[in-house]
Amino acid sequence: MLANEKEAIALTGQRDALAAGQALVKEGPRLAVVKRDVAGALAICRTMAVPGTRTIEIERAVDAGALIVGVNARNLKTLEIHPDTFSRLSPLVPPGVLRIAESGITGPADAARYAAQGADAVLVGESLVRGGDAAAGARALLAAAHDTSPR
Repeated sequence: MLANEKEAIALTGQRDALAAGQALVKEGPRLAVVKRDVAGALAICRTMAVPGTRTIEIERAVDAGALIVGVNARNLKTLEIHPDTFSRLSPLVPPGVLRIAESGITGPADAARYAAQGADAVLVGESLVRGGDAAAGARALLAAAHDTSPR
């Protein structure tokens, strides 16, 4: 049985855990038959964030039993950000599955918007790196995401 992300990367031949998660969702049954490890392919989908940018990817993640689903607002081919992606795709993720809003979080207002739309977490990188004071930026994002006052 697959025990961790490193094994998922090895099984799929992908460059990182995110790509491996997508490959397992798309090709898990086929890969598992080759490796005779259906339970392992599905288990890894349940223990790592499985990302998606399109309806079919989110549906596959849910069908595979993923417990953590990342909805990525970045088109991975064009690198364009589509802020409506989370609100459009997150309803496909059933209750009890962790929803992560990925990409396009440029500041506290974005974190608050995703939180209001039901995101359990946001994946932030670029805005913290470019902002200068990453610690202050992270505190501002957390405060905005936890602020439940009307906007």
